[in-house]
Amino acid sequence: MALRRSRTETEPRPAGGSGDNVAAVVAGIARQASAPARDNWTRIGDLVTRRTSVTQKQVAEALLQQSASGKPLDFSHVVNVWGKSTPDGTNQTNGQSYNQQILGVIPFGDLPLAQRGALLKLMQSTYSVDYSVTQKKLIGGRPVYTYRVQVMPEPYIKMLKQFATDTGLTQLETIDPAQYASASPLPLEISVDVWSRQIKTISYGTSDRQVVFSQLGKVMPPVVLPSKTVSVDELESRLQSIQ
Repeated sequence: MALRRSRTETEPRPAGGSGDNVAAVVAGIARQASAPARDNWTRIGDLVTRRTSVTQKQVAEALLQQSASGKPLDFSHVVNVWGKSTPDGTNQTNGQSYNQQILGVIPFGDLPLAQRGALLKLMQSTYSVDYSVTQKKLIGGRPVYTYRVQVMPEPYIKMLKQFATDTGLTQLETIDPAQYASASPLPLEISVDVWSRQIKTISYGTSDRQVVFSQLGKVMPPVVLPSKTVSVDELESRLQSIQ
């Protein structure tokens, strides 16, 4: 299927490369995206090809507006069609969606013990936790603690650059952490399952945006890449032509 949606996000991510994503986190990743207004609705092709995650509400709105003509929308030329991107000739790793998932406000990855220890030391200066206002609840019969956390921009960028280096990503090489020395901390509320010690949710203090995590640590089956693909430009052209 040509349409895909992130499992963990409830709101769209900012467009752009990983450097843009990092800046958005520090400057205010918590901004809530608004759905298209009825008097200024978005074509389904334009909506999908912005290279952002798309909410169900946005897709439903676009479909309702375009089906008002009474003609059924024809998705036959994009269903089960996969677009394949090619290297652009620069020394940058591909996989934008993958990078967005692991280079979030809290990075996710499987690192060797030595690298993990060094990264944890950087994290100690990145996240400031106020334990005096910890909320304790039972959710589904399991104890869950919610902590108020401040993300410090400059240490966050340093930590994220080290994580990217450890995992072989190159997008953050040109970012200077010192540029964020005067940036304001990003407030979060992080809920943790006490028994499993796994993050359940991350809520952004400046909006109602919340990221929900599930099945952390689950071993996923091998992914078989599609054998038949079209170029990303061709897929975008097909999406744009849906009327």
